[in-house]
Amino acid sequence: MYSQLSRQEQISILDQMYQLTNKAPARSNFISNTLQAMQHCFDTGRTNVIDNLSYCLGTKRADNSDSRLPTARMPFGLIEYNALFFASHSRQQVHYQDNC
Repeated sequence: MYSQLSRQEQISILDQMYQLTNKAPARSNFISNTLQAMQHCFDTGRTNVIDNLSYCLGTKRADNSDSRLPTARMPFGLIEYNALFFASHSRQQVHYQDNC
């Protein structure tokens, strides 16, 4: 049944399912944004930074101490600030968190 739906209907269902199962705050169209971002990277010949970033944050180090990209120190703060800056509609919405 799912395969008979249009691509837009499939993505809409994925967005809704994500909202139902996700505990962390995210935009309501997180899945469709993520898919568009990965497609944009592919179309422009760039590496899939979305996949790489999620892997780095979602995978533990060999010693199981933290994620491969530690969130308590640099360069996470720099990455976080840049992502917030480019995702905001106004510079006043961007605030530096001095915890890295």
